[in-house]
Amino acid sequence: AGFMVGAKVFLEKTWFSTPVYNSVRVFSGVTFGIFLVHDVLRVQIARLGFDALSFTPILSIPVLAIGVFVVSALIAFVLKKIPYVGKYIV
Repeated sequence: AGFMVGAKVFLEKTWFSTPVYNSVRVFSGVTFGIFLVHDVLRVQIARLGFDALSFTPILSIPVLAIGVFVVSALIAFVLKKIPYVGKYIV
């Protein structure tokens, strides 16, 4: 979360384009939610039998990392839209 907040401050004062700044701003608002959701999601994926050793680790680790990040971000974004949950938990 600290990295994203620092990135937001950095991007406010640099030459980065507005779309990059806006995407960092959106992700900085859901980083804590991503943190809370990612491990639950990772465990559930492992229970389904898909983990870092399911196939070649040089491919499976980046695929899992990106997949877990994207799905966690989507879940955190949806949770943030729920009134009580979005305000106090995510």
